[in-house]
Amino acid sequence: MATQTSNSINRTLHIGDTFTPLKWGVFAVKKFLLFDRWLEGKTIFDPTMGDGVLLRSLVELGIKKGFPIKDMPIKNLFGNEMNTEHFKNSIKIFEQKYHIDMSKNFSNQDILEFGSKKFDILFGNPPWQNFVDLPENYKNILKDYFYRYDLVKNKKDLLLGRSRIDIASLIIQKSIKDNL
Repeated sequence: MATQTSNSINRTLHIGDTFTPLKWGVFAVKKFLLFDRWLEGKTIFDPTMGDGVLLRSLVELGIKKGFPIKDMPIKNLFGNEMNTEHFKNSIKIFEQKYHIDMSKNFSNQDILEFGSKKFDILFGNPPWQNFVDLPENYKNILKDYFYRYDLVKNKKDLLLGRSRIDIASLIIQKSIKDNL
């Protein structure tokens, strides 16, 4: 799955780059019983994984519970990150820390171009940034998506800074519709 986006501008963007601390990821895994569901065979997908901390939180909790990595369903963890630097870093962290090759499970593309591959559980923290604060060339790409996923009534609603809608709403809407 380690594919790269055709839209080269997206691969270097830093949109909403605020990464979840590992302890918060572990907290969420415990709170929503994700570890047990993962052990039962559910697939878990982080559509905007950054450096993969939410997916790593499942592995970390497993280690704390005494599970050997080889006994964890690592093949059921999937992630996507549009920023190439973060994407490569996530693969590197899994390799160095856990000796796991995630290159087939992680992809490097804009989630909006990801397609409709389905997963059992979405587990993510989307970038939080208002549409008006995005780079102009990326705004032009996103306008159709905001309309397609029913977040604006018409594309003109996004013109001249009239929209304070956040890109997180678009990523959540898209991921639920196409990937859950």
